[in-house]
Amino acid sequence: MKGILNTAVPRERLLCVERGAEAIAERRGRLLEPRVAPLTRWVESVRDRLDPCHAATVCDFDPDGGGIEALVLYLAQDPSSTAADTGFISPDNNDGSARATTEACRAAGLASTERVHWNVYPWWLKAPCDARVRRETELAHTFLVELLDRLDEVASVVLIGGKALKAWNKVFRTGPPREDLYVGHGPHPSFGWWSKPYGTDGRLGREVVIDELRAARSHAMKVKRNSTGRAQATGE
Repeated sequence: MKGILNTAVPRERLLCVERGAEAIAERRGRLLEPRVAPLTRWVESVRDRLDPCHAATVCDFDPDGGGIEALVLYLAQDPSSTAADTGFISPDNNDGSARATTEACRAAGLASTERVHWNVYPWWLKAPCDARVRRETELAHTFLVELLDRLDEVASVVLIGGKALKAWNKVFRTGPPREDLYVGHGPHPSFGWWSKPYGTDGRLGREVVIDELRAARSHAMKVKRNSTGRAQATGE
């Protein structure tokens, strides 16, 4: 049996097939709550456009996250095998990367309701399928544009890992899809840089991610304040 790897979340919140089946069932029962229902329906449309093998690895959004009210999009490359097992893209999954993510977001002051977790590729790239997804870059671009259209409040994206950065740049070759979108980047916790100097300024990888998350939240809050002020001024 898999041990508890994500010690950053309370035991009752842990999403794990072997140790957290009740938590998984509880959240699955909340997938049509107003904050997450539009994303749940969109995920179903994503699955419908993939072959059955890859579609089975497309996970749902965590109803404990910000959903359509999120300000920051925390974006990795593709679902982990753990996520594929639980069926959720969530920092409460039972693996080391989820633990590191939770700790970094907590240190940055970025609440779970202020962020939403997703991937450039919604399907698991290493899924044991007979063939790769056809035209996967084009499809990933379509899905990301569709997702951002549903995340009206998101003003910042933090790309986690070099593969996510490369995939994002490949998908959006001409630049970010929104003019006021902040796009930050930091190392993925599972590749060893989390506790090592990253870049040229001596900061550890974990510190880089925390700083990016803080900057992302600050930018998103500023955009939100400005948009609220404009709405009030025009009487909208």
